[in-house]
Amino acid sequence: MDWLPLLSTVGLPALSILATAGVTLGVKAIDLRARNQERRQEIAQDRSSRMWDAKRAVLEGIIGSCVRIRQACQQYADSNGNSEALTTTQRTEVLRALMQESKDLDRAPGGRGALVAWTEEPTRQAVEQLFDVIDAELQAHGSTLGNLRAALQLQSKAIAALPDDLGSPDTRQRIDDFRIYNAMVRDLTEEIGSKSSLDLEALKDLCDNVIREAREDLRGQHGPGV
Repeated sequence: MDWLPLLSTVGLPALSILATAGVTLGVKAIDLRARNQERRQEIAQDRSSRMWDAKRAVLEGIIGSCVRIRQACQQYADSNGNSEALTTTQRTEVLRALMQESKDLDRAPGGRGALVAWTEEPTRQAVEQLFDVIDAELQAHGSTLGNLRAALQLQSKAIAALPDDLGSPDTRQRIDDFRIYNAMVRDLTEEIGSKSSLDLEALKDLCDNVIREAREDLRGQHGPGV
């Protein structure tokens, strides 16, 4: 029996079908690899975007803190920009601003650790120099600043409690309370301001340095970034 005619009518079409199926499977495999690669790229881009958002939030946070500290210093500068000849009250107000900014940074997501994790070395060094000054002042005066904060709250409540009618039976007691808390605020302010050796000009320079380095960090000038 001559098999060639049979092969030509049956075998060749079958081979053609198998070849077509093979090509189709190959195309599908390539398409699957392409989709997997695209998905991996999307995941990587999303991760990079989230990391950048976290880094930007940290840098913008420390820039904002330094701007506010600098404003507190500049608020008491004279017409020549000199803030050395401060009253004890003015110096204490700057220290209160330092204390508040330090607390805000500690309460931020990641706290100070985020500054170490997300900033490049030049920014990190500038921030550490600033924190060295802040921590030294708070270590020396933090307890008294806490007492002052409590006294200010009591003073505020005493003011709110003063009666409109001076003939009220408890007027004398409320006035006495106000005087007591007012004296506490005055004495604590004097104690802090007179004992602090904080150099406000140096503090402004440190803040300027942090702001400059953090902005460079935001522009990616300190390294490859995230």
